[in-house]
Amino acid sequence: MSKHSLLRLTVVSLVMATTSLSAAPGTAVRSGRSITGTPAKPCRVDYAYKWLDGMRGDASGMEVNHCDIRVSFRGVELTRKAGPVLGVARDVRIRNSSFALVAPSRIGTIPTGIQCKWGENILVENVTVTGFRTTPDPAGKVYPNGDGLGSEFCVGLTYRGVTSTDNGNGGFDDKARQVLYDHTVSERNDYGYRMWWRGAGNFTGTTMTCIDNRKSCLHLMDGGDRATTIGNAHLTVDTLIVRFTGAVTPILIAEPGTGLRVTRKCIITAVTPPAGPVAFGGTKATRILPASCMDAAGNIVFARRS
Repeated sequence: MSKHSLLRLTVVSLVMATTSLSAAPGTAVRSGRSITGTPAKPCRVDYAYKWLDGMRGDASGMEVNHCDIRVSFRGVELTRKAGPVLGVARDVRIRNSSFALVAPSRIGTIPTGIQCKWGENILVENVTVTGFRTTPDPAGKVYPNGDGLGSEFCVGLTYRGVTSTDNGNGGFDDKARQVLYDHTVSERNDYGYRMWWRGAGNFTGTTMTCIDNRKSCLHLMDGGDRATTIGNAHLTVDTLIVRFTGAVTPILIAEPGTGLRVTRKCIITAVTPPAGPVAFGGTKATRILPASCMDAAGNIVFARRS
């Protein structure tokens, strides 16, 4: 093993095993609980299993800025150590950084770029996440997995200027409460945005963009109790942008009792518009949409190309 390789392995071990996380020597500036590179010289890790692991220390108050991270499983996992409160990550900022998977993960795992399991007041801003996926099952029997960004028992999660591309399942896969999608992009994932019941209606967006997601742009899930609508996912978004460069697929898949409201407009375009109508989808959801989204027959309305 070369001296350079040994040094990098030592750095990765520190990243995985300590709260004061670092990156390659000479490329990061640590100040308190911050890990900061620069646009010209970002902090960089070429390989780790989990780069920022909340199970190994409380990440509360941390700021990650200008980092370029490559992992074999998860880039960031914010979680508690034990008990109902201890170890909940609070006030974490991840900015101006990128996360990528070095190679597809084994079947049966869920690789994720940024995962907030237990957290409060989390900001992910100007971040790109790409390639988190499992190895395809040759028999096609195992569900493809891997998410760009995801959340579970989190409260107050903001995605601002985040792009999630080429992941196996969801670009964004959220079960948190009080989630904001502020100028986000999901491209070439199975689902653009998946929202689950723990959101209890608290999903909002400014401008949300979908590009060539394979199954749908939006996937709204119910709370598991189909007799009620308590806890079912509802999304309110100002502007929904959907672009198709290839096949046109339904924009919405939804479970009963879920809801989608677009307050301003849809901008839906296709390089090759379909010959006939395509259903907008999500007929089991409450849909409150302007005429730029869906016509009276429930079909996609494509924007006129100038």
